[in-house]
Amino acid sequence: MKLHVVDWTTLILDIFAQRANTKEAKLKIKLAQLKYQLPRINKWFAYLSRQSGGIGTRGPGETMLETDKRAIVRDIRSLEEKLKDLEKTKVVNRKSREKILNISLLGYTNAGKSTILNNMLKIFGKDKFVYSDDLLFATLDTSTRRLDFSNTKVTLTDTVGFIDNLSKELNDSFLTTLEEIKFSDMLLVVIDSSYDIQTQLDTIDKALDDIDIGEKKILYVFNKIDKIEDEIILLGYKNKEEKIYISARDEADIIRLKDKIVDVIKNDYVRVIMKIPYEDGKVLDYIMTNYDIDKKDYDENSSILEFDISKKDYNKYERYIEKN
Repeated sequence: MKLHVVDWTTLILDIFAQRANTKEAKLKIKLAQLKYQLPRINKWFAYLSRQSGGIGTRGPGETMLETDKRAIVRDIRSLEEKLKDLEKTKVVNRKSREKILNISLLGYTNAGKSTILNNMLKIFGKDKFVYSDDLLFATLDTSTRRLDFSNTKVTLTDTVGFIDNLSKELNDSFLTTLEEIKFSDMLLVVIDSSYDIQTQLDTIDKALDDIDIGEKKILYVFNKIDKIEDEIILLGYKNKEEKIYISARDEADIIRLKDKIVDVIKNDYVRVIMKIPYEDGKVLDYIMTNYDIDKKDYDENSSILEFDISKKDYNKYERYIEKN
């Protein structure tokens, strides 16, 4: 029996390729495959050169490798250009969602992210479900769905699942798929409570540092509590500021999760009356674009707006806020 032997990175990239559904995911995986192949062709080319003994001529093997190398470099450049074009389209789509609160789900593969999103959709949404299965990298595309939480409109985005022991090439490629979370207002970090919790937390926290997400609200969702025999193992993680323990398959727990999300959101906002002079048009445009204004009035010199502002923007625009 003949066996096809591949290394770990090639195996994972092959699985990536099988699971990819969107154009962007397919392009990114193809790019990762080519970037992984290129240095290996260079090493093989150097080996053949040494074997030829420096005669000054190239054998047919070397000529073919040189042709392959040029083709790979050309394909890499082409794929990078296509991805740049796709990113421009994504920027336009993000701007169209600016008035809606954007929340991203992240966690290990099979932690239950897609199950949480689908069960949220059953109760609070009208969009179609996302693909969910008990497979390695069942979800390779970021899937965004719209939900309505107690008059708070949100988008919830399911991201690619984490996995242990990724090579540098794979890890770099994986991190690019998480760039979208930089534009999120809040993160739901989903932890599989039946698996090595500390490893999941360490891996995810490091990835967030590598991406440099800045100041964001993070809610740690300890999922699959129905699968652990001794809940005492969760006690070591009580120090997480915002957390909740659930089973994603329990409708009551999904409702509790929604309530927790709303509470976290409310804690990050302050009711204000803001008086913006007409000459500060850029400030007014920013506020009108990014917030739902509950009351609007005008005087000779200013627009007067009443709304809930994030604490971050409160500090930034404090000089416009009316003090009681």
